[in-house]
Amino acid sequence: MHFFKLDNIKTVEKKGDVLVDINNIILFASYICVSDGLIHDKEIQSINTFLKANNISKETREKVNHILGDTEDKISLDVILNNLKEMDYDNLKQALIIGLNIAYSDGFFAPAEEAIIENFLDVTNFNHEDYMEIKEIITDKLNNQKDG
Repeated sequence: MHFFKLDNIKTVEKKGDVLVDINNIILFASYICVSDGLIHDKEIQSINTFLKANNISKETREKVNHILGDTEDKISLDVILNNLKEMDYDNLKQALIIGLNIAYSDGFFAPAEEAIIENFLDVTNFNHEDYMEIKEIITDKLNNQKDG
């Protein structure tokens, strides 16, 4: 899947802390993966593909595992969304594309997944028309894969 390799993601700085966008994107995607209470094989495959393709750090992999395992010490979605809010618009688009691909990877866009996407849109002030266009492209692609 071509959308998982992100060579152009930038690092941003905020208040002395370095936040690497790509790490926040995979953490966001991990929350989408578990949001409906079920972790489907295709969602895990997508997460693993992303981790491998982008050389994600051990620390971030551990954070992903804490989210997937629903441990008490997992990073909160609010923290991740606030970190994502600091990204430039192109990187936000990448986060949304990856999030939607994870959400649709099991063939169903669950209400809990949609709620996280809506939260992302609100916190980041992402353009709703752009969201609808991206969502349509992804659903058309998936429908074409089913038909083909």
